[in-house]
Amino acid sequence: SHDVTLFQSQELGNYERAIDLYSEMRVLARDGGLAREEFAAAERIGVIFALIENHEAAAKALEDTLEILQKLELPRKRDEHDAEIRCLAALGTILYKTGKSFESIFRYETALAISKASIHRDKAVECNVLVSLGQVFNSLGHFSRAIAIHTQALEISRENDDISLQACCHGSLGLAHGCI
Repeated sequence: SHDVTLFQSQELGNYERAIDLYSEMRVLARDGGLAREEFAAAERIGVIFALIENHEAAAKALEDTLEILQKLELPRKRDEHDAEIRCLAALGTILYKTGKSFESIFRYETALAISKASIHRDKAVECNVLVSLGQVFNSLGHFSRAIAIHTQALEISRENDDISLQACCHGSLGLAHGCI
């Protein structure tokens, strides 16, 4: 029992091993014609690279994920639809962190458009994307635009009765108003 616990604790947080396993999953899925499994592996690889702040590798894996998603048969399953929005938002964040603000705006706006058009609309995810988009506009000095976006996010967070997101929106609005 102690040996199992020790082994498990050594394996937790082993990002390199996780990337290797997901990469193997991806190759097997691709070779087996299993696009849904390949997309899941690619997305997970991107998330891990983002966690360890390897932005270039994260962006590549997330771009690959989006390419694989384009090949899936329609209609897409809800989790695949949600994954596309997550990938676009994650790419927006990575692009912003690497100084590519205008490219990040495009990714965030694409994620929002997909979310708003969805019958499976997840307003909490949409709110988080709006907050991130507002932060980009704030950093570019477009304070009025940032305020409008953060206000929209605040309205959505209130509709969802999400206190945590409301607090985040108030903080983002305070920052933008403080910069004017």
